[in-house]
Amino acid sequence: MRITLPNRNRITVLLAAGLALLNARAQYSYTTLGSPYTQDFNSLGTSATAALPTGWRMNNVAGNLDTDWALLGTTTTLAYGTTGTGVVTGTSTGGAINWANGITGSANWRKGNWQGYQKADLDAEIDMESNQLISQVNANFLQDVGAWIVAPRQFIVEVSTDGKQFTRVYSGENFLPIEDRKVQVRNVEAKFSPVTARYVRIKAIQYGKLPAWHEGAGGDTHLFIDEIEIR
Repeated sequence: MRITLPNRNRITVLLAAGLALLNARAQYSYTTLGSPYTQDFNSLGTSATAALPTGWRMNNVAGNLDTDWALLGTTTTLAYGTTGTGVVTGTSTGGAINWANGITGSANWRKGNWQGYQKADLDAEIDMESNQLISQVNANFLQDVGAWIVAPRQFIVEVSTDGKQFTRVYSGENFLPIEDRKVQVRNVEAKFSPVTARYVRIKAIQYGKLPAWHEGAGGDTHLFIDEIEIR
């Protein structure tokens, strides 16, 4: 799997993923406009002690809630692979680097498992490494208006076979009204006619500024996303 986050603003992004009972985190500071951040995780192989990519660290003690990035380990402790307990599937029960473990972020976002953005839209490109027939992209978004977390104003899906020329196959908007103060998870199902593609680019557009009636009026909303699924 390879994920690319095109850079449109100078920002520091904390990437967090819920991996089995462990936590993996990375810190990356965008310093050059127009220069994308790309991380390829295939190099981890199947070793139970594989070194994580530069900038990535892992909590090597199950159940340890230590979230200090500087104190986390730089190697894995469980196997990552395509067979056995480390198999990467939606129903796998093992593997420290299991990106498809099906663990989703809940409405209690303080438990983690969400990726958050502020003052920047989500613009991510996923390389599936081969052309595949797809017809749907799912993503979960959190809304907690009191905490400035608002569902996206718009969600866009584009596909490509060469990573250069992209075609828009889905665009949706107004998934939850900002007046809805219930803390909730909104699953967005972007369905489109079957198309062959290797690269999938997803864009989630921030709501923007909080409205005048909000206690934080004028502040920049946060965008929380989790569990992107391509079918």
